[in-house]
Amino acid sequence: MAPSEGENIELEDLDYETRLELWTEPKYGDHRRHRSCTNCGGVSWGGVLGDLTTDQFLAAVDEYLETKEYLPPTAQDAVRAEARKRKQRGLADRDNRSEIAYHVALGLAAEDV
Repeated sequence: MAPSEGENIELEDLDYETRLELWTEPKYGDHRRHRSCTNCGGVSWGGVLGDLTTDQFLAAVDEYLETKEYLPPTAQDAVRAEARKRKQRGLADRDNRSEIAYHVALGLAAEDV
C-alpha cells in the first residue's frame, strides 16, 4: 500500500512491492501545486518532469544501483549499459526506469540482460 500524499517516508521502511510501485509509477502533477528538487533546487509547476540528459540519467542509475548490494558488479554494469542504449535510442526516462527496476528485481546476470 502506497503512502498517502505528503506523508514523509523512509524507503527502507516500505515493502518491496511498494518501493517498486513508487519508483515506476507515472507522476502527474496538479497545475496548482509545484514540486521542487532538493538536490538541484529546480521547480516544476505541474505536469510530468522532462527527461534528464544522458549524463544526469546515468548518474541517477549509478546511485540507484549502488544501493543494490545483492546485485553482482557485472550485472550492475550490464543493467547500466542497457539503460544507456535505451536512453540513446530515445526511450523516455520513466519507461527506462521501469526496465531497470525489472532487471534489478530479477537480479539478472550480465549475459541475461
